[in-house]
Amino acid sequence: MLMTCEETWQRLVQLGAVEGPMPEDRWDLHKAGLSNANLKSAILQDVNLSKAILIAADLSEADISGACLDHANTSGWKIEGIICTHIVDKDGNGTRFKPGEFERRYTQIERMYPLFLKVLSQILLII
Repeated sequence: MLMTCEETWQRLVQLGAVEGPMPEDRWDLHKAGLSNANLKSAILQDVNLSKAILIAADLSEADISGACLDHANTSGWKIEGIICTHIVDKDGNGTRFKPGEFERRYTQIERMYPLFLKVLSQILLII
């Protein structure tokens, strides 16, 4: 079950990512430091997460539909059961996803990264 927007905002306050009352317009978490953050079941719809540090953050079962993730560091993030119908870039251009597609696509990238580094290191040893 998803948190409410108010519960999500309160969690972000506790994490030190934001302060003050919850804004009525789009939340700006540009460059927010959210490493290891527990954002499971959070509502982060239409949030600006560009350049956010999401290393090992738990966004399992969260809803990030409409979020901007440009240049966000998502290394090791947990996104099992994440809800994402679409994301947008800094210019407002959107990419749509079928149910489960975002999780499959971005989990695969995480699984491939260690393999990529291993292959790259082997290539560099040969050179």
